[in-house]
Amino acid sequence: MIWPRCAALAAELAALSGGAQVLADRALELSRAGEHRLACHLAGDAAPEDRAVHTARAEVYALRAAHERSTMSIGIFSWAEAESRDVLTGPDAMTELATRPAT
Repeated sequence: MIWPRCAALAAELAALSGGAQVLADRALELSRAGEHRLACHLAGDAAPEDRAVHTARAEVYALRAAHERSTMSIGIFSWAEAESRDVLTGPDAMTELATRPAT
């Protein structure tokens, strides 16, 4: 769920930067370069129904979760990944994420 103020800020940042996909693409670049924290700030809140943006957001959060050591952090970032996968595949993504073996 995106809070109304966060959604408004995300939409404004997307408009200033050239669109939600531009932000999502940059978030992926940053995440793949190891800049997971910054990548998460850019990943996906500006287009809540955009499947391409959610694909990028899911990858960004999966990469961040994979690099965390704290159980709580892993859970939070895995939840964010699952939230985007729900948009892509339907509500079964939460079940899939909960039953997938730990890496």
